[in-house]
Amino acid sequence: MFRTIEDFLTSWKHEKETTLKMLNNLTDESLGTKVTPTGRDLGFIAWHITLSCGEMAQASGFIIDGFDEKQPRPATAGEIIATFTKLADAITEMVASSFKDEDLMVTLWFLIPFTIEGR
Repeated sequence: MFRTIEDFLTSWKHEKETTLKMLNNLTDESLGTKVTPTGRDLGFIAWHITLSCGEMAQASGFIIDGFDEKQPRPATAGEIIATFTKLADAITEMVASSFKDEDLMVTLWFLIPFTIEGR
């Protein structure tokens, strides 16, 4: 549980960096690699994690310019990484500028666990 916005932002920064470490290991060629023979490919999983950031922000009542949860998966790992970075940075900015400590229990508690679950 977070006591302050600063606590949340510290944890969010860590989760953003950890997710980027994972995403930065992807290559354009690896995006089509399936985790299991009948399962989803790495590109699907990476894009799901990326879109989840925007979806969770919207569920918290925020609008991120240019975000469309139905946008198709990009063809390159670099585009997925850039989109994740843009969304994660937008969340950081929105939380830092719009939230108060008392808002933590109402809207932000699920952003980090959902991002971790995707990884």
